[in-house]
Amino acid sequence: MKPQVAYGVEAWDDGGLGQVAGILVSYSSSTINSLRFLYFKDGAFQFSEEHGKLRDNTEMIKLDYPTESLTMVHGSYNVWHDNLAQNVSSITFVTNKATYGPFGLQVQPKPNSTGPLFFKFRLGSQADWINGFHGTVKNGRVASIGIYLQTIAPATTTHSRAPASGHVKLES
Repeated sequence: MKPQVAYGVEAWDDGGLGQVAGILVSYSSSTINSLRFLYFKDGAFQFSEEHGKLRDNTEMIKLDYPTESLTMVHGSYNVWHDNLAQNVSSITFVTNKATYGPFGLQVQPKPNSTGPLFFKFRLGSQADWINGFHGTVKNGRVASIGIYLQTIAPATTTHSRAPASGHVKLES
């Protein structure tokens, strides 16, 4: 998908690229500069395009795919006076095995604060998985982020008369 640009904000979309197997994060002490994702689909790994620009600190998160998967993404962002997202200031990736981050600005939510705003994407069940990310980039930095969520339908088991070998036929 070709990114759309308006007011210096460039949209990006990794929808449908597969299950997340890794994340390349570039960050400073106050912002997330860029994100690049490693996806697995149809038996192959592929990197997304880089969203933003590599600078300052860079860290590669390599998940123990397929047994490790994202369960939550949370962080903070700053907003301009015109209510447009200026940049994602921190991000943390949580899996069923570990927490990676926070990357960027180290802040905690405070009631009635005029500081950054916070976001959290948490998967609803073990049958859900992140099927891609989307967002925007402004001035070479990640301005916003969202997720695509896919629910995997469980396979149904049909118990037919088992052949002499004792096999059970599974149908989905």
